[in-house]
Amino acid sequence: MRDGKSSNINVKDVVVGDRLFCENGKKLNADGILVDGEKVKVNESEMTGELELMIKSSYSCENGQAKGKPFLFKSCNVEEGSGWMIVTSVGSNTNEGQMAKQMDFDKDLTPLQCKLNTIVEWIGIIGIVSAALVFLALVLRLVFDIWAFGTRSLTDESNINEIVQAFIVAVTVVVMAVPEGLPLAVTISL
Repeated sequence: MRDGKSSNINVKDVVVGDRLFCENGKKLNADGILVDGEKVKVNESEMTGELELMIKSSYSCENGQAKGKPFLFKSCNVEEGSGWMIVTSVGSNTNEGQMAKQMDFDKDLTPLQCKLNTIVEWIGIIGIVSAALVFLALVLRLVFDIWAFGTRSLTDESNINEIVQAFIVAVTVVVMAVPEGLPLAVTISL
């Protein structure tokens, strides 16, 4: 229910403040407070790990104190009963979203990963420098054959083939020198 009107809305269009109908067999797609419904039984095992169904009751207030257990959580299944809930949070702001944020450990690298990344970078730099030197040496040999030794002519068609071959050898050196699988191999061996 939105703006006092009952309508079907897409799960992705649910916003805070919407009033949703929860019924037996439905999976909740937002956090909320049960405002109308009694003895609604919810399976919270995805969140808490407990297999026992949780009994929820409508929110009520007596003498300034909240009564009952009105809180419903995203990804929990309504197993028995039905009622209306007001959405309090959606997406990454739900309890499930907050837990997922806390469990995101991929941001920090371990000291071993830092050292391996440094080694891989240095090996890559050395490989590229070596490839450049190999290419330069092969091209210089060709130049010496043409001008210094006079064994070849400048217009010889095989000169282009030798330069292409020198480039292929240089690329091969780079491919062989940069160990992309090194971090994986060290991780597996540990």
